[in-house]
Amino acid sequence: MKIKKLITEYETQISVLSTIVIVSYFAARWIQNSYFLLEYLAVILIFGIIYEAWDSFQPDDSKREFIRAVGLESPTGMQVALLWFVGSTVFASIQLRALVEGAFGPLSVVQMLGVIVVLSRIYVNAYVREEIVGVFDGEPSTFTAYSSGIIAFFLSLQLRTYYPVTSFRHNLVVLCVSIVLPYLVFYETGVRHYLPDMRESPSE
Repeated sequence: MKIKKLITEYETQISVLSTIVIVSYFAARWIQNSYFLLEYLAVILIFGIIYEAWDSFQPDDSKREFIRAVGLESPTGMQVALLWFVGSTVFASIQLRALVEGAFGPLSVVQMLGVIVVLSRIYVNAYVREEIVGVFDGEPSTFTAYSSGIIAFFLSLQLRTYYPVTSFRHNLVVLCVSIVLPYLVFYETGVRHYLPDMRESPSE
């Protein structure tokens, strides 16, 4: 009877946690079976996010004016300028990855997924909302995303000494822990009521 009462009382939480475990199970299997394809796709996605973020910093029509100026109004010249512009962004992304891997070693798929989660959330909060302070908006989902990405990155780093990064166990543990732990902290405790919101002015 006590077990039934507990299940009834925490039905929502049990449902969410069960869903996380099931999704993590299939995701870990998918990563194991398609590891190198997903690694390739994750790298491209990181490049895409960085490019979009860089492009968002530029004033309207600045890229077009740059291409015209460098290309000297010549179609061939402008084509070269466009390729140079895009190539330099890709090069910067490659250098960023090389810098990170120089400090932490080769990145696993789950680590790159963690990076993608963090970068994409920063992009959405800061650039789409057109305010850098939006990076910390007081939303539990924001801090869950940041925490999940950071936990996935460093947990994968520790687990690789026990399980290969391509193994099912490695990815299942990283996915479950990096999702379940932030969910419990930011949705099932009082912490969610005290999350910093940088958008609020001191006078409010």
